[in-house]
Amino acid sequence: MNKYFLNDLNFERKDAGFKARRDALEIISQRKDFVVKFLPLWGGLKSRIITLPSLIKFIMSLGESDALFINFPVARPFWQVLFFAKKIKGFKLIPLIHDIDSLRGGTNHDIYRLAKCDMLISHNKKMSDFMSNHIQRDKIKEVKIFDYLVENMPDVQTNSIQDKRGIIFAGNLTPEKCGFIYDKNEDLFLFGVNYKKTDNPRYIGSFDANHPHKLITDGVFFWIDLGW
Repeated sequence: MNKYFLNDLNFERKDAGFKARRDALEIISQRKDFVVKFLPLWGGLKSRIITLPSLIKFIMSLGESDALFINFPVARPFWQVLFFAKKIKGFKLIPLIHDIDSLRGGTNHDIYRLAKCDMLISHNKKMSDFMSNHIQRDKIKEVKIFDYLVENMPDVQTNSIQDKRGIIFAGNLTPEKCGFIYDKNEDLFLFGVNYKKTDNPRYIGSFDANHPHKLITDGVFFWIDLGW
C-alpha cells in the first residue's frame, strides 16, 4: 500500500488557522513511508480552477491499495472531486480533522461527508463520541493532542512565577467567537486578529503562529486557541 498526504496549503497568514495543517505537513514530510503531494487547494476562484486539472490527474492515478490522507475541511469544490474519484478508483480516503462545522453551529454536511471515508483522525474522545452518533466508532482514531511546532523556543524561567501571573489568549478575537474577552477582565493579555476595541493596552497585536516568542514571558501562563 502506498500512503499519500495531500498538502493543500498555498499561503501564509497571521493567525493559527492553518498552523495545525502546516505542522502536520512538516511531521509527515519526515516519514519515509509517506509521499507528500503538493496541490494548493485554497485561495481565490482563479487559483482553484488552475489547480483542479492537476488534482484530478493525481487522484485518478491512485489504486485500490493506496491510501490518501487529507486535511479536513477541504476547500470547495474539491471534496466532491475527491469522493467521486474514490468511488471510481477505490482508494482509501483518510481525513485528518481540524474542524467540524456542526460543532461550530453550522450544518451537518461535514458529518455526512466524513461518514463516507474509510478512517478518520479525530481530535480527542469528545469529538469522537460526537461523530459516533453517525459514524462507526471503530473507524475513528484520535490524535488526543496536536503537536505545536515552534522554532527556537526560548527557555522559560519559572523562578518569578509567584511575582507575575496572568493569562495570554491568542487566536481569532472576533466577538462572535470569544465574546468573553470583551468583558472587563484585567488578567487577559490579548494577541491575534479581528480585535474590535481600540483602547485596551493589553491588546498586543498579532504574530506569526510559528514564532509565538512574545507569548513566552517570565512566569506568565499562555493559552493558544486553535479554534476547537
